[in-house]
Amino acid sequence: MTASGPTLLGREADLATVDRALDEMLGQVVGRLIVIEGPAGAGATSLLDAICARAAARSVPVARATGDERSRTVPFAVAVGLFAGHLQAAGPGRRGALLADRAALATPLFGPDGWSPPDDHDGGGLVEGLYWLAGQIARSDPGRRAPGLLIAVDDAHWCDHATLRLLARLTLRIEQLPLVVAIAAREGAPSDDDLLERLRGHPRAEILRPAPHDAAAIATLVGARLGRAGDPELVRACLQATGGNPFLVEEFLAALAVDGVPRGAVGALAAGGGAVAGASERAVAIRLEAVGAAGR
Repeated sequence: MTASGPTLLGREADLATVDRALDEMLGQVVGRLIVIEGPAGAGATSLLDAICARAAARSVPVARATGDERSRTVPFAVAVGLFAGHLQAAGPGRRGALLADRAALATPLFGPDGWSPPDDHDGGGLVEGLYWLAGQIARSDPGRRAPGLLIAVDDAHWCDHATLRLLARLTLRIEQLPLVVAIAAREGAPSDDDLLERLRGHPRAEILRPAPHDAAAIATLVGARLGRAGDPELVRACLQATGGNPFLVEEFLAALAVDGVPRGAVGALAAGGGAVAGASERAVAIRLEAVGAAGR
């Protein structure tokens, strides 16, 4: 799925918010927090992809990482993922500049042999070092027209506590920083960490809730995927079976493309939920495989 593909149908208002946030950061050095939330399959990751693509088109560096079930218990796991690529790509001189001054507090996270537990009991020094490292990356390239950095975190509901502390620290004075912080979190996902709720409730947060696909969007997808754009029965069946959930719409149409369901038989398939059930089973199987035997 590309950032400009059909999965972003009907997202014009959300993308306008994203463009405004990036332009305000570059034009006025005013930072923004963007929170994308919705149920599983709603298209939050595709929207985050689009934010990253729009930042890159403006020559804004992107620090991106994704939380998962295993990283939740590893301090700084997601935070290291955000910045490790920038430091690895930098030459020795630039790496030294990025980790200079107060950013040097984060150096133990990026050693050649990984990192060791923090000397302070709660990792506060590492959080502070990462905060300043983000600022160094945002301001380090004089060739850009303005300082700026996009920090993008997908599946933030799986973030470790230390990474959430960093995000909270970055957004504490977000309006004074050349940053856009964009996080995607699943609506209703269990979390025992109130820092994520504090981010969702941040007074400067732009909350984006991707809406389900409507009939017009599904008709466009039907045409693109199956060449049957003028088939109202198929559009109705797809909407009935999926509720417009973008992930399930894609799976439903993919199943029809493979199975070659003839005209007139689509309604029965939708009523039985066969394509959607298959998509759900595959998604659950992938997740169970990821968490291992103990998780299963």
